[in-house]
Amino acid sequence: MSCRFSAWIRIGGRIERARVPELCRSIADANVSTNWGDSPFEPRTAQELLDALDEENLWLCDEEADCGEFPRLESTCRKLGLSYTRHCEAYLE
Repeated sequence: MSCRFSAWIRIGGRIERARVPELCRSIADANVSTNWGDSPFEPRTAQELLDALDEENLWLCDEEADCGEFPRLESTCRKLGLSYTRHCEAYLE
């Protein structure tokens, strides 16, 4: 049984247009939203990413992120040279 916590990630930086599909797939696979309680964000184009920017960053959240992390999305960000900040709610049992 996995632990699920609410978490968010803020992604910033520049990405080559040719690498956009890789980031879009990773975002869609992460099952994240652009706002709490919204449906999953499944971008397919650079314009959809641009439209979702919060100021200059892409802010995404998940109310039930596995261990409060986004492993594949974070890995993709590192691979693409994108900076990110992740935050999850503290949980004690």
